[in-house]
Amino acid sequence: MLALGVGLGLLVLLVVDALATTLAVSSGAGPVTARWLGLAWRVLLRCHRRDRESAWLTYAGTLLLTATVLSWVLWLWAAWFLVLLGSGAVVDDATGAPASTLDVAYTAGFTIFTLGTGDFSMSEPPWRVAMAAASFSGLFPPDLGPLREAGVPLLDGAVVADRYGREGERRADLHALVCSDGWSWRAVAPGGS
Repeated sequence: MLALGVGLGLLVLLVVDALATTLAVSSGAGPVTARWLGLAWRVLLRCHRRDRESAWLTYAGTLLLTATVLSWVLWLWAAWFLVLLGSGAVVDDATGAPASTLDVAYTAGFTIFTLGTGDFSMSEPPWRVAMAAASFSGLFPPDLGPLREAGVPLLDGAVVADRYGREGERRADLHALVCSDGWSWRAVAPGGS
């Protein structure tokens, strides 16, 4: 029963986190994604500081986006694994025997990747509905292309580049001010020297 409760909690948190991350542009990433991306960014920044010739930051956006989607998929798989494990309703189609823990993990993965049910099914009708929900959730996280085409405002690379580009300009201005040996605004003004 504990596994079932934890799994359901993880599913709810995943939906809130993914929707907050993908749809709520003004609030930034969801609660879990924001923390995890912050940690990943600090690791990439530390790697960059150790080897400034490397391209860590050049590929940071792609790495972080890919890692975010992969983490959501693993999170979804783990959540449904716990739900199905806690249900005790997964049975082997051939024998009718209860599924082992590894079989439940296989069934959860097979289901969320929308491949069907494999060699296992649910022994009770309510859990068959849950399995259909698991299959539908495999379509989640949503493909952002149709959302963008529908006019849903999403955070895109231009917004990020604009925000961090301005921050980089401010740092360069501050650096120029400090290196100019005093308060010579001409040294930090655009085009000034």
